[in-house]
Amino acid sequence: MIVVMIISLLINFILITYLFLIKKEEKRITKELKQRKLQESNLSIHQEIPSHTINQLLQEINELLKKVNHQRIEVERQNKALKKMVVNISHDLRTPLTTSLGYLDILTHNDIDEKTKNEYLKIIIDRLNKLNILLNSFFELAKVVTGDHQINIEKINIIGILENCIATFYEDFHQERRKIELQTKEKIIYLEANTIMLTRIFDNLIINSLQHSDGTLKIEVKKEEEKIMITFTNHLLHPIDIDSIFDEFYTSDISRTKGNTGLGLHIVKEYIEQLKGTVNAQKVKKNNTYYLMIEIVFSI
Repeated sequence: MIVVMIISLLINFILITYLFLIKKEEKRITKELKQRKLQESNLSIHQEIPSHTINQLLQEINELLKKVNHQRIEVERQNKALKKMVVNISHDLRTPLTTSLGYLDILTHNDIDEKTKNEYLKIIIDRLNKLNILLNSFFELAKVVTGDHQINIEKINIIGILENCIATFYEDFHQERRKIELQTKEKIIYLEANTIMLTRIFDNLIINSLQHSDGTLKIEVKKEEEKIMITFTNHLLHPIDIDSIFDEFYTSDISRTKGNTGLGLHIVKEYIEQLKGTVNAQKVKKNNTYYLMIEIVFSI
């Protein structure tokens, strides 16, 4: 009987001690969590008392800390990009407006010959066209971000869409003494997609090549099994961050001088993903020359 009592007391003592240690562990974890919150740290919280339940809890907490810290870093990155974009775009919007107003003032307050007047009008039209491109980019981005557009899916000949887009920019490339080459073994490749979105995807990629490369833009279309692969390849004129070119506000001072908001390729990525496709970019070196290769893949 005495032995049973002693064993019972020992068990109770062990249980009480263990519960005390568990309570102490809970307070320590709570304290460390508060410190992590104040320090905005994602350092893991380690277990000091053996407990399967606490171990599972700490695993979930540590995963959450990593996730929260990753989101915080991403928000900071987005905020920095947004601030830079606002500064850049403010400059880009102001420049064509200021220039246009300056030439308009000259036209209305000075007696100038017809030839000079036409030259000034041409400059004004060019500046206002750049402004229009900027504003359209913002409007299109707003639709993409808010999802404020209905996607009507239909059976489309993707080769026909590409040929129409190439024809649209034929004269622009011709004036730069450049060409667009479409390489495909198929005359018709059908895809369930949206005509307007697909057109904007191809237009933006062609415009990107027109503004930021020289030489021939090569567009290759392949159909393999249940996939359609469309590759845009052009010479790289300037260094780029290949991992960031699809980010919503990625641009450079060189890009901005040509009226580029850095939104074109981001819109391309968003539209492709909404059409259940994928897109990736890589920098390829051939004969000591770097090329940008953007590949789009759609499942059929």
